[in-house]
Amino acid sequence: VSLILMIPGISYMLSTDFFTKEGMEHGMFSMLMSVSIVVALAIGDRVYNYASCFQKIALRRKISQIESEFEDALFALGSRIAGGTPIESAVVAAERDTKELEISEMFRIIIKNINRLSMTFKDALFDEKYGALQYYPSSLVRTVMKAVSESVQKGTRAASMSMLTISRYLRDIRSTQERIEDLLSSIVSSLKFQSFILIPVMSGVVVAVAQLILKILMDLGAQFRTLEGTMPSGAAGIGISGIFPTESAVSAEVLQLIIGFYIVEILTIMGAFISRIEFGSDEIEESNMTQTLLIFGIIFYVITLVLVMTMFNPLINAISMSV
Repeated sequence: VSLILMIPGISYMLSTDFFTKEGMEHGMFSMLMSVSIVVALAIGDRVYNYASCFQKIALRRKISQIESEFEDALFALGSRIAGGTPIESAVVAAERDTKELEISEMFRIIIKNINRLSMTFKDALFDEKYGALQYYPSSLVRTVMKAVSESVQKGTRAASMSMLTISRYLRDIRSTQERIEDLLSSIVSSLKFQSFILIPVMSGVVVAVAQLILKILMDLGAQFRTLEGTMPSGAAGIGISGIFPTESAVSAEVLQLIIGFYIVEILTIMGAFISRIEFGSDEIEESNMTQTLLIFGIIFYVITLVLVMTMFNPLINAISMSV
């Protein structure tokens, strides 16, 4: 995808003196051709990350929601069993108690397996073909339900005690996790602000100002060379034009390519960094965060660059006309 989108910019680059300061018109169009290469690279990176996560992210969010509701569901189930209710009836009651929650769907699958397929509670959960946990690939849910199913075989009292104990343990973990998220929220917000706005906007301003400065230096160098040519032969050796050696400087378009590649790289790194702070080592969330940063970051970069260049264009034209 990136290579296809890069074709116009690369064709323009190869058909002109793109890497020199002379021999071509360094204006808005040449800069946009340079920007198109960076945009194509960002789109390719974004498409790759989006394709890696868009089918999985909805399921991942659903599983995360179920994990957050799991302690309440276990408490409801354990409370029913503690009252002497059989596990099959307790599951029906727990499904009714949690019908507003996402996890109630798991209870409905368990009930269906027990009633229609005459499965035991353990088989209704772990059956390779029809088990409820086949629809919820969560290591937390699987580990806890394995412990619960084994305790059910030891009696209702052991089952209720294990469920209530695990429920309290999960609630403590959840509260600790929320406190950690509160402590890190300011850091995450700062990183997101830098990634979404600060880095792209500052980079766009730097490229636009660099184009203006380079244009001024090139025109001053041309004026000094003209002035040097009109001097008497004795004064021509002073070398006034050497004050502005623009021949060794890179063009604004090449500088834009360098900064543009830097933006794509730093946004990819920041996406992984922010994701690991918020969600831990999760490739799905990492890909989702990276593709979001890339699309918004590049949009802000291009908008800033075009706006600042548009503001400076009258000044650049005035400088060119004065030469």
